[in-house]
Amino acid sequence: MHRILVASLHRATHVINLLMNYLRSVREKQFERKLKRTVGFSFTSDWASHNYVNWEKWFTGYGHQPNLRVLEIGSFEGRSTVWFLENVLTHPSAQLVCVDPMPWPVNPPRPRFMHNIQLTGKAQQVTLIQERSEIALTKLPPASFDIIYIDGAHDAINVLADGMYSWELLKVGGLMLFDDYLWEPDKPEYHRCQRAIDLLLKQFGTRKTLLHLDYQALLRKDAD
Repeated sequence: MHRILVASLHRATHVINLLMNYLRSVREKQFERKLKRTVGFSFTSDWASHNYVNWEKWFTGYGHQPNLRVLEIGSFEGRSTVWFLENVLTHPSAQLVCVDPMPWPVNPPRPRFMHNIQLTGKAQQVTLIQERSEIALTKLPPASFDIIYIDGAHDAINVLADGMYSWELLKVGGLMLFDDYLWEPDKPEYHRCQRAIDLLLKQFGTRKTLLHLDYQALLRKDAD
């Protein structure tokens, strides 16, 4: 009986996954048709523009740098992606890797993401990896990024994993930026970024320099 129940659950899970993938595909095609009639960028939210003043101070000095490599964990509709493309990855050899599973079956962000980066004229400089970060980051070469921006899943365990994996991917002298350090202060610690970022800062110790700590946390990797 137990084996029959397990087999039935596996079949049901498989059917549900197929249905979710089908629904996501249908919704994405509907959005793609709609976006073809859209003039200009298309966003449904803005969680980035309030950071632009700081980003200009921290990152625009990297502009026109050949072979610059930036990793963005959590891209959603591409608002921060567009900013980096237009202000930092200005050399044609610069590359931006975006990691985001984009799993939503309702209002999936991928069509808007693709639409928005196409409008920058730099889509060829972007690689989108649609996998969970704990899977995708293990496939990337170590010490291969100059800037890493972490704005993925916000539970402490996810932020901790993203930070640990990203440390190995960051070049010495590179910058790592965490978003939402002060996000949702009334939530339990395990549901917030802050606890994980504090643990990471302690773990990295003297191998890093903390450059900024407010709603975002910026550090430089000084040694492996």
